[in-house]
Amino acid sequence: MFKKILTICALIIISTVAVAKSSNPEDLLNITNYQKNQNKPYQGGTFVYIDLPQENKTKTEFNPIPLLPTGTYIIKTPFGHKTEAAFVPHTTDFVSIIHILNDTDIMMQQTIQFVNTKGKATFSRIFDLPDNVQISLIESKRDNKSIDTISVSQVDQKWILKDNAILSSGIYSYTISYLIKGAIQPHGNGKQIRISLSGSHWNLPTERFSAIILFPTNVSIKSHTLLFGTNNVQIKDGFTSKTDNKNITYHLSHPLPAYADVKIDILLDKFVSTKSFIEKLSQYFNHFLFFLCLGVLIIYAFLTRLYLSHHKEKYIPIKELSYYSYISLRFVMGSVSNYFLEAIICYLKSIKKETKTPKFLLLYPSFISIFAFINIMRKYLLTMGLIIGLTIFQATNIGFTLTMAETISLVIIMIILNIWLYYTGEKKYIKNKMNKLIKILFESDITFGASLSSLKALYLRFYPYTLIMKKETEWTKLMNNHKLNTSSYHFQEEKNETN
Repeated sequence: MFKKILTICALIIISTVAVAKSSNPEDLLNITNYQKNQNKPYQGGTFVYIDLPQENKTKTEFNPIPLLPTGTYIIKTPFGHKTEAAFVPHTTDFVSIIHILNDTDIMMQQTIQFVNTKGKATFSRIFDLPDNVQISLIESKRDNKSIDTISVSQVDQKWILKDNAILSSGIYSYTISYLIKGAIQPHGNGKQIRISLSGSHWNLPTERFSAIILFPTNVSIKSHTLLFGTNNVQIKDGFTSKTDNKNITYHLSHPLPAYADVKIDILLDKFVSTKSFIEKLSQYFNHFLFFLCLGVLIIYAFLTRLYLSHHKEKYIPIKELSYYSYISLRFVMGSVSNYFLEAIICYLKSIKKETKTPKFLLLYPSFISIFAFINIMRKYLLTMGLIIGLTIFQATNIGFTLTMAETISLVIIMIILNIWLYYTGEKKYIKNKMNKLIKILFESDITFGASLSSLKALYLRFYPYTLIMKKETEWTKLMNNHKLNTSSYHFQEEKNETN
């Protein structure tokens, strides 16, 4: 009797442990205990048939992956509902939320929950990129936690996102957010939205598939549907849709096979942008900065021209003329000869002053015009260059960049404005100052009461300006009349030697 009781107790304990063990969802992840169930077929339900074109142009039906462990257990869907899921390699839920941002851009958030039974697997998303369409990653989460193992690449018009982490057996939920640019294309008098939700490379069957499309206001929807496969097949009875306040919700009625490539296809009768003034300004800010910089350059050139025309005259304009090199002044007043170049260089050497005139101009006089123009206009070139540089810097600093064409256009306009300013402003300004200076030298008694040392200083100071005006002989005679011996100056001797 006692032996029977012990036997019954042992059987109860063993059966209890076995039942507890088989009912524990964690044990379902240990696929080594379920080798005997390898040949059982997938029992998830009837699949929507998709016509997937093959290379040999024959139709191939989807063959479900064999069941690995047996049994089902409770999971949570992305919407928070509880449901049963079999431990089969498949996607339990595939949810897409698409925000139409404006008339060209879309933000898409996808939550993909799947069962992995392989032991070692990776997660990836691959999208085919049509022309003029760009995808960028905004955020990625695994099991509602941010991950840093995501890599993004683009190869042969395919956008590839991959989680480099190795996934063990279990259930995983990924939430990925993308920004898709150029997905909304013109179509007749309206717009067309056609983007792939699952992609043609998702290799697991999907049990529940849904999509929500959120539109801005003032958008008129002409038609909408779902397309399947690369042949864009329409399955009228394969899904249900609901439109509420111009937002569309899709739910598939049956599970999907792998590689289904589900797309949304929406035609908009019209698309009225509801962007604010700031958003519109941001969209055209590059062009705004270009025209702003162009306006500043033009205003600066006209104000400078006005200043040069109405600048208050100085009694002796030597201060204004000292800014320019002697060769630049001579270029404005008349032709630059070798005699002038040699004479001015001898003068500068004799007073031990460094010349602003490069000596290579003696060998290449054809460069004198370029040198003179840059020397005369250097302050304007520098100022306008700084305006362009600050515009480019500020544009880059706030996330906008001028196009190469706009930058080149600004540089060309800057050069044109400087040429205009040279001929209409600076050239007249220099001639006016030079004539004023020579008139003062020869018509005013500037040597009255001056000592010999003062006369020497006057002679040396104004000699290059008389040389520029071809009045150095008269200037020398004037100084000689005031008993200043100019023949002893070293630069006179060197000049005579060169003659």
